[in-house]
Amino acid sequence: MTHSKRPNLIAAVAILLGLCTTAHAESDTKTIHIVSAEIPGYVEPDGSGSYQIALGKAAKQSGFEIDYRLMPWIRAVSMAQTSDRYVIIPFSRTAERELNYQWLEVLNEIENGFVTTDRKIDTLEDAESLDQIVVWRATAQEGYLKNHGFENLFPVSTADMIFGLLENGRASAWFGVLEEAQDTISQGQMKTDLIFGDPIYVEQVWLAAGPKFDATAIKPFLDAVSDLRSRGELFD
Repeated sequence: MTHSKRPNLIAAVAILLGLCTTAHAESDTKTIHIVSAEIPGYVEPDGSGSYQIALGKAAKQSGFEIDYRLMPWIRAVSMAQTSDRYVIIPFSRTAERELNYQWLEVLNEIENGFVTTDRKIDTLEDAESLDQIVVWRATAQEGYLKNHGFENLFPVSTADMIFGLLENGRASAWFGVLEEAQDTISQGQMKTDLIFGDPIYVEQVWLAAGPKFDATAIKPFLDAVSDLRSRGELFD
């Protein structure tokens, strides 16, 4: 009798394990894995960044959950390109990146310009006299200045480095998202007053993923992002 029951016991365990595996797989398909860097005001370790709040609305509307992994930006860019698991925010659509990523959904538009501690820089011509310009490493802003002939760039990987270099005078200016710098001031991270130049250019920011990523798996989420944005409720 003992031997006759063992196959039934094994079958029951196998079915149970199969159900657990299936449940785990189904749960994972409802989780969106996002990589990014810590960006003051936009992507924060505690989840309070504006992009995290905006995408949280879309996730709630579509029944998804979001898992964030924050890391140095250059690593996030590489992981998103080569993985079938991760998407990346906030991502600029450039000619160099065009064929290496899937452009899943537009999130918003941002203004890029120069921020200094001593004088207003409103044009690229004004910026030609600057000694050192801080930029986020491996970003569209770094590429933009390189494409316009600037070689005096100081690429960094953390916000603390950006504003620390400005405060101690090792850099003449920072080139990047003007609103990001404003958020840094409002959070009290800068002791020195910053001078904002006029926007140099405006760009769209995207949710993107590498070519291996199955975008159909998160289509309801992407539709929710599009719906909220079209109604002006994604960032409000």
